[in-house]
Amino acid sequence: MGWVGAVPASEGGTFLILSEAKGLAAPLASTHPHTTRAKIPLTMPAKLFPHAAIASPNYLASSAGLAVLTSGGNAVDAAVAANLVLAVVYPHMCGLGGDLFAIVWNEGEIAGLNSSGRLPATAALEGDSVPLTGIGSATVPGAVAGWHALLERYGTRSISELARPAIRLARESCPRAPFLKRSTTLMTELLRQDPEASRIYLSDDPLVQTDLAESIENIDDLYTGPAARNAPPPFTPDDFAAHRAEWVEPLHTSFNDVEVPAENLLGEENKGFKLA
Repeated sequence: MGWVGAVPASEGGTFLILSEAKGLAAPLASTHPHTTRAKIPLTMPAKLFPHAAIASPNYLASSAGLAVLTSGGNAVDAAVAANLVLAVVYPHMCGLGGDLFAIVWNEGEIAGLNSSGRLPATAALEGDSVPLTGIGSATVPGAVAGWHALLERYGTRSISELARPAIRLARESCPRAPFLKRSTTLMTELLRQDPEASRIYLSDDPLVQTDLAESIENIDDLYTGPAARNAPPPFTPDDFAAHRAEWVEPLHTSFNDVEVPAENLLGEENKGFKLA
């Protein structure tokens, strides 16, 4: 699952696990001077990261989040900054059009956030399945509303400030992540059906996404601006305007006598429900 994890820069702060779309997570950045990315064990002692740490599927995203932590931002600020960079460098897994789920621990309390988008109101499904590709497979973007909800409740920085690294990478270029390259190669025939998709994703040059940079610069207008007005049918501007991120009670289960929270994808319908 494409995710971002951030821990606080001081005791008693905020811990956040944020997931969006699906992918793999590996690179980890730390403020500890002796930590490297090479041969990091799957299980590591907590003392390796006495101040702060962040993990994401891409080193550029982890670096953006780490910069926020070391400059005084909290875990939510760092996670949002990292996720914004992932939308640029890892767009096949964590784009602006994705969904967002988060579990946040803050000062002894835990909260869940479900910002998954819905199908357009006039969408027609054949049976109970959703197509794997095409406009019929898309839902209203949820990630952006989720970032705003997280920052409104827990953040200390504005989304425009946190978006600066992502905007620069989108406009000035960034390396093509190996997993992105593999994914676009597998989907070559599909991407060739759209000239812009082919130009951006099938090139061997560094990844340049000037339109995406502009969209991130105007991220506050995603649900009412050009993206909402120009989305192809069956989407309508009303579908975008109706989206809301929902704070939910996380599901819970136990493992080795430890209470473990889990994402609640059904919101209030699952209130009070415990995993078996």
